[in-house]
Amino acid sequence: MEAQDPVDVFMVPTKMTDLRTLPKAHLHTHLESHRPAGDHSGGWVVSRRTRIGRSRVSGSSPTSGPPFAALLREPWHFRQIAEEFCADEAAQGVRYVEVTFTAAAHGERLGDPEMPLAAVLEGLAAGEER
Repeated sequence: MEAQDPVDVFMVPTKMTDLRTLPKAHLHTHLESHRPAGDHSGGWVVSRRTRIGRSRVSGSSPTSGPPFAALLREPWHFRQIAEEFCADEAAQGVRYVEVTFTAAAHGERLGDPEMPLAAVLEGLAAGEER
């Protein structure tokens, strides 16, 4: 039996001009560390539409401390970052994504254990519909 060309197996065009046009999958993505496509500011942008906030604390990361967490306070903050995450992933050709989110930590911090996850799920659903 003749070996099959791997390019044919995955139905990938043999003459590609741009790798960015291929479908992609992200298997382990943290919603809190997502940065909007094209953002090279060096700060953590929570939302590109309303600029909910930025953190430029040296050495901080989106999940390591108060600067980022303090930016997410209201249900619409969580919905919006989830919806924008979907839009950014789709714009990059991502067809499948596994996203994680520390809902319990945000819920404990805000005194409302269910709100962050419920809001993120609403945002992901809205983003998926687009």
